[in-house]
Amino acid sequence: MTTTTQINGRTLEPGTEFTVQGQGRYSFKYQHPNGDVTGWGPVGSRHARMRSFRADRVTTVHRKTVAHP
Repeated sequence: MTTTTQINGRTLEPGTEFTVQGQGRYSFKYQHPNGDVTGWGPVGSRHARMRSFRADRVTTVHRKTVAHP
């Protein structure tokens, strides 16, 4: 597993927020060897949890980097 990756020309590091098509905004944690990205979210939700998504479903990598649990 890697903790830094490039998506849409932007660098994802732990804590960087990204938007997943149809799923909302997540905080990046790590990338699996198969290319899937894992994040904590949706950010701000009472029901936030760890989820994994295919990298091609990431639509936006945000500048905001916040340390979420």
